[in-house]
Amino acid sequence: MGIECLERTGIDDYRKSYAVLRRYADRAIVLKSYQDLCRVAPSRAGFPSWLIDRAVTAGFPRYAQLIVETNDPRNQAKTKRVMAKFEEPVDAEFRQSISEVQTSVFPKRLRLWKKEPGLSAEQLQFAHRMAVGITVSQYRQFFPGRPEPERSDALLWLPYLHAVALHALTLKWLKARGQVTAGSDTLRNDSVDIFYVTYESLFDGVVSGDIKLQEIYAMTKAILAYGEAQTR
Repeated sequence: MGIECLERTGIDDYRKSYAVLRRYADRAIVLKSYQDLCRVAPSRAGFPSWLIDRAVTAGFPRYAQLIVETNDPRNQAKTKRVMAKFEEPVDAEFRQSISEVQTSVFPKRLRLWKKEPGLSAEQLQFAHRMAVGITVSQYRQFFPGRPEPERSDALLWLPYLHAVALHALTLKWLKARGQVTAGSDTLRNDSVDIFYVTYESLFDGVVSGDIKLQEIYAMTKAILAYGEAQTR
């Protein structure tokens, strides 16, 4: 929320949004960061309690109050600097990711995919297989020497969810044929959106009027459902 407000509409809307959150701050639960959750072995036991950052949650009401009471324009400048540093690597890596997927699919098959509405069974299988491959590699990196988790547990691990969301977005770009001409800001915004989708995949949905974001979320859920069906 902070990134969206500070990047687009500025400090006033940032503080107004936190004023809303402050009214309900005692009901808010703050989740651990993506980096922290990468280092938490996935498990259905105790879900979703292991997602919660209890110290930050306890301090959130005070934090929201400080944001509302402090009118500091440096927040917006800081966010713009962070997003500018974020944009270049995301642009290069995301275009490379899309290109790698594109070259791994036979041209004739890709032409058929572009004509098919929604996600076909073949596309679901492809996206799931690619996400699993990435996730296995990342799991070995974060937990060297540890046995791979039960598949039902692995479905909750954030790197897996992020890999699925990334491939949902990649398929959307390929089907729309837009990744070649897309601007850096568009790819950056999409990469931020898939982090929203990654977290919301664990819950009941994305609270957003962004049509593209909702489409990516629906595609992600379809791929996840396919993956879960393979574990049965």
